[in-house]
Amino acid sequence: MDSRATCHHCNAPVGDSPYALVVSGPDDDWRLPLCRACQELRQNGQLPVDLLVQQWAYGRAGSRGSTITSDLELVVIQLDCLGCGGGFSGGSDEEDAEAESVGAASARRLPDGSLSTVCPSCRRTNVLERRGGQLVAVRLW
Repeated sequence: MDSRATCHHCNAPVGDSPYALVVSGPDDDWRLPLCRACQELRQNGQLPVDLLVQQWAYGRAGSRGSTITSDLELVVIQLDCLGCGGGFSGGSDEEDAEAESVGAASARRLPDGSLSTVCPSCRRTNVLERRGGQLVAVRLW
């Protein structure tokens, strides 16, 4: 990561923070870097992914003249661990299938309807919820 990069949410320098939110559209992927302070807010459930995506869509709409709603409907949010920033799936189809089976095997339904799953890399428990039909990590448990 470029040490001069700024946090997508607060514009503070990112420094050596490995954290980012990755959104994918029909033609491109965007990596939205996050500083450690903002990532800690995400880990505690105090910085919703919805807000980060809305900030991104608002910035994009202003630069392209598109509407925010059209951008939000077209993006897919990459499911990453909030603890280590690593993805829950690997690069190849075989690795993806293995990661999905590990994630599914360790996922547990919580009383509030969300799911919890343990990251295979850092072993931290992520709480997952549906946002716009997508499963996203919302906090650490």
